[in-house]
Amino acid sequence: VMKVGFRLASAAAGARDSTNTTLDTQFDFDSISINRAYATYLPGWAKFTNDDGLGLTSTEITAGKFKNPFRLGTPWTFWDSDIEPEGAFQQFKFKALKTDELEVKNTTTIGQLILEEGGGQDHDDAELYAYQTVFESKINAIEDMPLKMKNAFSWYDFVDFSTKAGNFGAAGNNATSLTGTGGLATDFDVIQIYNEVGVPLDVVPGAKGFKVYFDWFKNVAGDGNDSELGGDDKAWMIGAKLGKAKKKGTWEIKYEYAWIEMNASPDVFNDSDFGGTDRRGSVIKAKYKLTDNLTLAGSAFFTNRITADAGATIADERDLYQLDLIWKL
Repeated sequence: VMKVGFRLASAAAGARDSTNTTLDTQFDFDSISINRAYATYLPGWAKFTNDDGLGLTSTEITAGKFKNPFRLGTPWTFWDSDIEPEGAFQQFKFKALKTDELEVKNTTTIGQLILEEGGGQDHDDAELYAYQTVFESKINAIEDMPLKMKNAFSWYDFVDFSTKAGNFGAAGNNATSLTGTGGLATDFDVIQIYNEVGVPLDVVPGAKGFKVYFDWFKNVAGDGNDSELGGDDKAWMIGAKLGKAKKKGTWEIKYEYAWIEMNASPDVFNDSDFGGTDRRGSVIKAKYKLTDNLTLAGSAFFTNRITADAGATIADERDLYQLDLIWKL
């Protein structure tokens, strides 16, 4: 089976982490950009299951500019939800185990992503080789209250992606420099682990389900500590979510606290509303379904710069509030 996809978005030229459009510039025309353009091959022969349906259930090969497949196991602390990667990926889905008490599924994704054509002295192109495996489990130990778990491991290998190669403009990664000479690590090899546990609690009217989750990642590159501020190569996030805004009258609310050090990852890719890397703080989000197709959503970000403790004064504190009305056909 072959599929092709194409999507436009209201994004300004050069934008990668936002499709927002500001109402200003005296009625100038707003930009429309190519948000996705891809082809997918789903080989029917690449399925290998036994009589119980266990084994490899699907294989996908996609190339172009596409929906980020690594968001399955990596949250906004590393990937902004608006990022649409370019290159190719291969994804394999497995049904690993199924009994009356336990079901386990696995999704493994391998990506070859193109970041930038080299502009430095050696003209080295910048690439990202990404590897991720995600286990999703359902434990039926308690009647009518299955426990759902997600456990993900990811490895992101950035190649020739640094200011020294002339193809990377950082923000949080080097804007915190105390001397103005930059604090960017010269390499990024990031290992990331994500875990979540959820139960279908129905203790509050209109809000069914509760889950807690934890994310951790670290830049383990040999020269990942090449910052004049020293190290700063780790990040973590903990959160809890109550409810799920799925149908009319349902709602959800979640709280998260994140700590993302300066050189933990390239800050051009993680959540722009949080402020990139070298940030710490709280995030509160809520949604309410006005109709099955119309959602009212609100967000609040209360963050400050981690290196403010070291004397940096650039954008030490920031409070950001957002209100969205989301209509889906």
